[in-house]
Amino acid sequence: MGGGDSALEEALYLTRFASKVHLIHRRDAFRGSKIMQDRVATHPKVELHLNRAPEEVLGVDAVTGVRLRKTDEPGRRDTNGRGRLYRDRPPPNAAVFAEWLENDDKGYLRPMEQAPRPTSTACS
Repeated sequence: MGGGDSALEEALYLTRFASKVHLIHRRDAFRGSKIMQDRVATHPKVELHLNRAPEEVLGVDAVTGVRLRKTDEPGRRDTNGRGRLYRDRPPPNAAVFAEWLENDDKGYLRPMEQAPRPTSTACS
């Protein structure tokens, strides 16, 4: 799941071991580089699921698929598969700066307000 370069690279890497890789992204476009998007989109073992979010892992004794919820309109879809690898963005490593910089509610650094730049005038 994901849409950045890391997620796209992981999906391509997994094609070495899996017969099919389902890449799930909650938005309608990836944020990764254009070349990585092209590689994933054209790979025969990668199936893209845009505007989707996982809702439920299916199966009793083993994983048999994932139920996906549409994020842009009502609806659901089930995918088939025998395994699942979930990888999400790692937590932010900004705690070392907490004494000096402000963090948001997820732990990421907030951008600082830009101070007005002094103007200079030329004298002749």
